[in-house]
Amino acid sequence: MQYMKWLVAGLLLICIACTAAVNLKPRPAQTASEDESLEPGCAYFYFLWGKSAENDRRYEEALQAYEKVLVCDPDTDYVIRDIAFLLIKMDRNKEAIEWLNNIVSRDPDDIENRLLLAKLYAGMADFDKAIATYNEILKINEDQQTLLMLGSLYAHIKQYDKAQEYLERLLALNPDSYMGHYYLARLYRELHLYSKALASYEKALAINWSSRLAYEVAELDEQQGRLEEAAALYRRIVEEDESDETARSRLINVYLRMDKVEFALQQLQEMKDVATDPRMVDFTISRLLIAKERYDEAITLLQPIIDADPDQQAARYLLALAYNQKGEVQKAVELLKAIPSTADVYEDAILLLVRITRSENDIGGAIRILEDILAEEKPGNMSFYIVLASLYRENGQEEKGRKIFDQAVTFFPDSDELLFEYGLYLEQSGDQAGAMEKMQQALKLEPRNAAALNYVGYTWADKGINLEQALKYIEQAVALEPEDGFIRDSLGWVYFRMGNIDQAIEELERAVELVDDDPVIHEHLGDVYRQAGNSAQARIHYEKALTLQKDNDKKEEIRLKIEKLKQ
Repeated sequence: MQYMKWLVAGLLLICIACTAAVNLKPRPAQTASEDESLEPGCAYFYFLWGKSAENDRRYEEALQAYEKVLVCDPDTDYVIRDIAFLLIKMDRNKEAIEWLNNIVSRDPDDIENRLLLAKLYAGMADFDKAIATYNEILKINEDQQTLLMLGSLYAHIKQYDKAQEYLERLLALNPDSYMGHYYLARLYRELHLYSKALASYEKALAINWSSRLAYEVAELDEQQGRLEEAAALYRRIVEEDESDETARSRLINVYLRMDKVEFALQQLQEMKDVATDPRMVDFTISRLLIAKERYDEAITLLQPIIDADPDQQAARYLLALAYNQKGEVQKAVELLKAIPSTADVYEDAILLLVRITRSENDIGGAIRILEDILAEEKPGNMSFYIVLASLYRENGQEEKGRKIFDQAVTFFPDSDELLFEYGLYLEQSGDQAGAMEKMQQALKLEPRNAAALNYVGYTWADKGINLEQALKYIEQAVALEPEDGFIRDSLGWVYFRMGNIDQAIEELERAVELVDDDPVIHEHLGDVYRQAGNSAQARIHYEKALTLQKDNDKKEEIRLKIEKLKQ
């Protein structure tokens, strides 16, 4: 430390003459005669000073010191680069660009600083200049990094053909470029070229296997129905890290989609050894056994949990569910009634109790359960009001249903979900005007309520009114829930009403892919194909709608449409 103090003091004496005013903008090189009067020790002193200030995050002081270095020695390009980096730290990117351009103008072959300059342009969303700078680098040297940056930049601005061109140039230069294959895979995925995407993903995995990438590829495999391939990737992740519960959970889900229940149960049993909460695994196993109608096995697993700890209310609820599904209803009812209102599963328990009571044709008893609870618990669970209202309507007491919804709204005035359910209740009661009012109130509370957006947009489209606004509402709903087949149906229907037949067919075909068992969607698609003059396709979807439709009046309407096609 004493040595450093002596050195700084000495350099300070050397630099007494270096007190010229500092210009904070890039400056041209000094003339030879000027250089002769400048001291190199002065530059070194201010450089040390700047580095010390920068390390302590005293950026303004560091900037002044670096500027003084250039007064002492104007030809130190490394200091200009340090100034540029410092300005980036200070969020003064425009000034940083000026300094970097100063370096590049003095050395046109300086690739490193051109790369930094291009990244700065891209960061400021000046994509044209970024692209131009990257292309200037390629003229000097066609390197992998620049091709990769150009490819990813073009992808970012959605110029996918250009992105593909540069990424393919990169792979021609280096067929084993991991990042080249990875970015190309993501590009193909964006373009919905899934076979090409998977091929590029597989090449990237072969070059550099990682669980992060494996997750991404397995997800695409699942989406494309390649369940065996997805399972293989999840198995490898689990083999490399047995504690990875996420991979094991996804593997279990894939096995269930493949109807390989025993494989899923085996994974669940293995998960118990590494799970942070083995009891939750038992619950998952129980749910799976119940879903597969293996009730006795579920009961055998759950009963010891309750015997050991009577406060395990989640186990009690699942046990009640198993007994109910098995047909031992009285045992189920006794278990459900023993679950206290403080339990996390209380709401589910009451709703199951109501459902059991209603299934025994005791609608009055189901109503009394909820009335008694809501008389004691204020405000109670919101779902209890919704279910009670539906029971009232089923029992021919529609006005009571409206009143219970009105009461619920006073307790939950900020719930768009409640208003949406109230709107559905009114729709089912034949009051479409009241339903529309509630839906629009829901949207005032939450403009991103996809179900309410869809309801209002579809209702307008079905009536052939407000079609432009209907399209906006439904497009918003699709953006929020892109995999919802019923919302896709609404989008297709509004396109049909607007006369955009090709777009209507595209969206309705997508809706059928997502929901193949809905008669209304098939009937809509039949209507659109009929309008397009494709009678063969129209008949296919009308006949599918006829087999799915339960309402006799609507069945007759579909039969008439089929008869008209024949004529």
